[in-house]
Amino acid sequence: RARIVLGHGGGYHWLDALNAAKTRRNLWIDLSAQFSTFPVKFHSQEIPDRILFSSDMPFDDPALRIDTLRKIITDRTVLDMALRENAEALLVP
Repeated sequence: RARIVLGHGGGYHWLDALNAAKTRRNLWIDLSAQFSTFPVKFHSQEIPDRILFSSDMPFDDPALRIDTLRKIITDRTVLDMALRENAEALLVP
């Protein structure tokens, strides 16, 4: 089964992306270039095992994105999943 990453959290269609990912285990969501903190919060609460840190380089600052995630995702386990563990699960079947 193909593994699909939806970029930018689905953009303005973030709620559609979240709903799709909730029912399709092969969909992952990258958290880069979000226009608001709300989508990141909802994604981290609803599908914590399929969110991925992304910085949108060279258009964004990776350190700023990490700091933002640390403020939004207060559960350390979920934060570790977003920053490292989920990427490992996605890339190393």
